[in-house]
Amino acid sequence: MNSNQQSSATAPHPEDFWKDEWVLSRKSIHASGLIVDHHLEPPDEIENETTKHHILAYLLSDFSPRQVTRIADQEYDGVQRRGDIWLKPRDSSGFWHWENTDECLIFAINPAFLRQIATETNCLNPDKIEVLPLANTRDPALDLMAGQFLQEIYYGELGNRLYIESLANIFAVNLLRNHCAFSATFNEYSDGLPPFKLKQAISYIHDHLNETIKLKDIADLLDISQYYFCRLFRDSTGVSPYRYVIQQRVDKAKKLMAKSNLPLSDIAFECGFSSQSQMTQHFSKLVGVTPKKYRDLQ
Repeated sequence: MNSNQQSSATAPHPEDFWKDEWVLSRKSIHASGLIVDHHLEPPDEIENETTKHHILAYLLSDFSPRQVTRIADQEYDGVQRRGDIWLKPRDSSGFWHWENTDECLIFAINPAFLRQIATETNCLNPDKIEVLPLANTRDPALDLMAGQFLQEIYYGELGNRLYIESLANIFAVNLLRNHCAFSATFNEYSDGLPPFKLKQAISYIHDHLNETIKLKDIADLLDISQYYFCRLFRDSTGVSPYRYVIQQRVDKAKKLMAKSNLPLSDIAFECGFSSQSQMTQHFSKLVGVTPKKYRDLQ
């Protein structure tokens, strides 16, 4: 048995918790207070008392013949299928035994990040959040998010920071709503951003189009939570902040191609794309032709 028992004071950071012999392959992304790992794990057995973060696992394997999971007073012994999850609060003990190679997503949630989201969205008692231990359950909302995070881990680029931060906020809100002792309630708005706030957001995006735009910076400027900013911006414009930024970068690229002879790599940089290939990917989706073809047609 691999045993890793420790007190809360010495609990491992998620980056250090998974030992090399436990994981055949691992790739991760970081977003605010959330770390998302894609793991391929050989058969093993692990016991643990505490971690610095809450840990949630989402099974990607189609079928696992036997999984034994004990978290706090919750226990499961049986088969697992794609979409099954377990959730270990930071101070709960955990035991896992599995008998074949599993593919999964591991979400490490910083408690401070969860409190921040709760505070920003006006949840009651954000300092008393109690994440529930779960040995085996399903969460339909996570099915879509798991695919989106996996796509970003392997195919996303540096310019997708705004998108990753948006996903992290939605993930945290779902956790607060569905997997805490007291289900969080959130105010619902349907009228979009006030016109002056929408103008502020759009002006900020255009002024920083060639830079890495962070969700937090825009939300702070508008004095609104990141979660509500994303919701209300979409209500006002019909697209998410991330999609709007991509559209504006592509539009700027089209204008630069029409009036200058700058190399496409320079145009990508001027428009805030992380690379020429990233610009080509988004440009082709929105315009229907590659940047080179578009320039040739001008």
